[in-house]
Amino acid sequence: MKKVLLFLAAILILLCVSFAVLLTKAYFFPAPAECPANAALIPEAVAPGEAAEYSFDLTLPFWDRIENVSVKGENITASQAQIKLKKWQFDRNIWQVSGTIRKLVIESTPGAEIEISAGNPKSNERKNFTVRLPELPEKSPETLTGEKLILAGIPSSDNTADNVPLYKKWWIYAAGAVILFAIAGGIILQRFIKKQFEENIPFDEAIIREIRRINEDVQHLRCQPANGFAGICDCVRNYLEQRFDLPATRQTTGEFLHNLSIAENILTPEEKRFLAGFMNHADIIKFAAGQADKDMIAQAAEQAENMIRQTSAGESQI
Repeated sequence: MKKVLLFLAAILILLCVSFAVLLTKAYFFPAPAECPANAALIPEAVAPGEAAEYSFDLTLPFWDRIENVSVKGENITASQAQIKLKKWQFDRNIWQVSGTIRKLVIESTPGAEIEISAGNPKSNERKNFTVRLPELPEKSPETLTGEKLILAGIPSSDNTADNVPLYKKWWIYAAGAVILFAIAGGIILQRFIKKQFEENIPFDEAIIREIRRINEDVQHLRCQPANGFAGICDCVRNYLEQRFDLPATRQTTGEFLHNLSIAENILTPEEKRFLAGFMNHADIIKFAAGQADKDMIAQAAEQAENMIRQTSAGESQI
């Protein structure tokens, strides 16, 4: 449990460091402000007293806020502008500015101007923008029934948010960092869980799994049958050494079988005879170029597994 908590703490620290780096970038290297030069009116022509609506997007650095919006023009009256956060990004905010104007005369009126002041509340530096509105002509049947325009500002330069190159967008790097941390964390967590799981497997079950793996390699021709038989015999020796505290891996077959035959309260006579035949057969294959095939390895793996399960469970029948 302690290792899991340490792992999660490491992942949290990495995420915090990434967030701090992005926050520092947003503060010391803010995104440029972007404001359209013009905005459309809907409808294009209105009678005196009728409202025409405008709306446009203003992109400001993350720390800046819109402080004042005023509409100036001849023979018009304007409502208070509505300011709404349209989209939040890590180093910039996109604000939607909207409102209505009304004509006071029948004749056409020249285009009005929207003046905007923005800045960081904690700084004395201010940014001023001007957005022009089109003139309002006299209302005629053609303009009265005309199709309404989509509210969209006309950019004054190519430095709008949609034209920012992909490599300059902060979220690309943030997403890449999160993905890399997630992949690295997943790999580390997988290995950690696998290691914890393997540490909790009883030694006899681990040896049985190794015997099955060797048999699988032989059956799929990834291992020679002679080498497979020797590997299974080594597994049996390791099991006997750990299960009964016998020097099975440090003695020759003859020495081990002799000591096993005179040992008391360790295995039954039937089990001792099985081990003698099994190990002698392994020596013949290993040292005397004895023949072995896939079927023999499968049988040997089954017999070895049965012996381990029976002696591990305290049974005495092979």
